[in-house]
Amino acid sequence: MFKIMTFNIRIDVAVDKENGWPFRKEAVARYINKEKPIILGIQEANQKMMNELMSLLPMYDFIGIPREEGTEYSAILYLKEVAKCTLSNTFWLSDTPLKSSKYTESAFPRIATYGRFIIYGKEYVFINTHLDYLKEEIAFKQIQVLQKETDGLSEEMILMGDFNFPPQSMIHKFLASHGWILPYKEDCLSQASFHAFEGVKTGMPIDYIYGKNKVHFFQVKIDQDTVNPICLSDHYPVIAFIE
Repeated sequence: MFKIMTFNIRIDVAVDKENGWPFRKEAVARYINKEKPIILGIQEANQKMMNELMSLLPMYDFIGIPREEGTEYSAILYLKEVAKCTLSNTFWLSDTPLKSSKYTESAFPRIATYGRFIIYGKEYVFINTHLDYLKEEIAFKQIQVLQKETDGLSEEMILMGDFNFPPQSMIHKFLASHGWILPYKEDCLSQASFHAFEGVKTGMPIDYIYGKNKVHFFQVKIDQDTVNPICLSDHYPVIAFIE
């Protein structure tokens, strides 16, 4: 059994003022160091943020490329002493997944990064993504591309990320129809995972960890204790233990 995490760490933008990345980055790194997930999917980190974060987390390495040069990653960090990456890839959630591209209706290009890892002698494939927020129909098209591009990669598959839509959406119905299991208990389904730097706790999640095939979940938690003394992000991290 080991710990994994997905965490939208919020892009570095001046409009966030005292909640901006320069004021949060060391606290985010301390939190990751404290929790020590073996696998961590992060969203919204641009190149500068990745450089700064990785310099603060020397025990981690990462896989992934930005959706466009200098812009956001859907990176997967892994604890080097425990996890060995044997394959990695990033693709675009569009009609042309092998090159930088997007659906016309999408606010930005969207990507997914996956890696095959050996952890405690077992093989797992982890997939990290960040879907569009404008319309559910756009995100639905993107998740269909993700499913097609990753189908059959491994018997042990974990999908994580910021999906931007609640559990009742067509995205989640589609994933369920393709064998993906959402292990969230009733308490998680009534908790917010996005709080806009306000510490809101009730609502519905938009950040998820899914499993497929032979993955066994022992615990899933939306960590809402990450807003004091400062907010680590406008999202709460989601932590799970798997076997």
